[in-house]
Amino acid sequence: AATALAAGEAAAEGAGLEPDARTRQALTECLLGLTATRAGRERLRAAHVYPFLRESHLQEADEEVRGANEEAVSLIMAEEGKGREAVQEVEAAPVGDVSAAQPRADDLD
Repeated sequence: AATALAAGEAAAEGAGLEPDARTRQALTECLLGLTATRAGRERLRAAHVYPFLRESHLQEADEEVRGANEEAVSLIMAEEGKGREAVQEVEAAPVGDVSAAQPRADDLD
């Protein structure tokens, strides 16, 4: 409840949304990435992310960002283990040794 109040207060104080829709989309997609596993969803719940998503959803004008926001909310707020087929665990692919990775030329722009 305190976090919901903080989100509401932030909106009331004019904290507003990030002005760039692409940045808002990228941030929302990061949250969606965290919903891919049960541990990620539980961590987002523990961090009380929902009130902030709710407030941003109320202010969001960009349909693509709004849709990603709605998807994140549905996954974060859903009950685990209730036969929901929509939430499927994603197994992380093992990451190779990145210490020797070299940047590509197009990454340097």
